[in-house]
Amino acid sequence: CELHPLLIAVDDVERADEPSLLLLAMLARAAARAPLLIVATLTDQDGSAAVPFELFVRACSVQRLTRFTLAETQTLLTSLFGAGVPLEQLAQRLHILSSGSPRDLMRLCQHLVDTQVARYEHGTWVLSELSELSELQLPSDLTQLLAARSRALSAEARELACAVSLSPDQSFSFTECLRLAALSDDAALLRVLESLLSADILRASDATYMLSDRAWGTVLTNDMSHGELRSLQRRLAGVF
Repeated sequence: CELHPLLIAVDDVERADEPSLLLLAMLARAAARAPLLIVATLTDQDGSAAVPFELFVRACSVQRLTRFTLAETQTLLTSLFGAGVPLEQLAQRLHILSSGSPRDLMRLCQHLVDTQVARYEHGTWVLSELSELSELQLPSDLTQLLAARSRALSAEARELACAVSLSPDQSFSFTECLRLAALSDDAALLRVLESLLSADILRASDATYMLSDRAWGTVLTNDMSHGELRSLQRRLAGVF
């Protein structure tokens, strides 16, 4: 760091454990005297560890990000699908559904591609007419969007996702995921994890896996019976 500038990026810092937060707080204080920049994102301050988190925040400059305006939403869609595509009506619809959240807007755009509403043909993007779209292709809200993704999972992938969602702030190793999924085949677990990462339900960090967003918790467990939940809770207890 003394020889070269260093950038440390931390996503969802409120989900870090106390030792990691204390280390970040120490580094943040040192950044005033070294070519070091720490950029951390925070989505849920209520979920943070109180004292270490406050130490880190006191050493930082906090910038609150605003939601997109309708014009900014249309600019993002234009950057994704091109200036030659009529996007006015779609931008209005997606802006309402996402409430201007860039993350949710990107989820909706990915859903359009996954359901072939947005198709790349002959070097350009082609979009279906809004009036022709079903609720499956353009959901009425984000909960419906997440539910559609979860229904597309295999039974094994959904079961593992449900197990992880019962402990949303915990990260699990490959071996622990193997136990949670009740699988004995490493190759089968790799396929399951790949599908969950592709669906943005899990995210990987340092050879561990955790829920990408707490919003998945309710969606994934909503249709589970009491017996199924108890079974997954017993597996979690075996891992811990």
